Amino acid sequence: MANAGRLPFPSSFSDSVACLALLEHVIDPEQVVAEIHRVLKPDGETQVVVPFCHPYHAYPADYSRFSRERLTELFSAFRHVEIGIRTGPTTTMLTFLTYYLKIFMPVHGGHPWRRAVNRVVASGLGWIMSPLRYLDAWLNRLPNADTLANHFYVVARK
Repeated sequence: MANAGRLPFPSSFSDSVACLALLEHVIDPEQVVAEIHRVLKPDGETQVVVPFCHPYHAYPADYSRFSRERLTELFSAFRHVEIGIRTGPTTTMLTFLTYYLKIFMPVHGGHPWRRAVNRVVASGLGWIMSPLRYLDAWLNRLPNADTLANHFYVVARK
């Protein structure tokens, strides 16, 4: 097992690095991005996914959210950086609604029967609402969609 802030590889080792849903779970994302840059070969590419408007999810810890501006700064050492919306405003609303419902109907802990019923209800509502996320295909193209983006992606070249 490796520490993302101290990768066990020599400099200019890898053609690509994937960092998906990790940066919010580390105390020092700047160090992790610096390590990604260090281990990439010249012209190497990294693909990163981070939350912006997404609920707290401590698995095991949750430290950060990332705006477009923050990502621009984090990846400023890279020569080519593309930042875009991975999941958009509708996904944000549906995710927060689901988490909100789980406050009243917890799916972890408590009596096993109640937990099972809550999971069925939460899953059923999630399934019923899920087609709405396709609105993001249209919304993500609007100028202010990033103000409610659920997740951003970054594709960066060293």
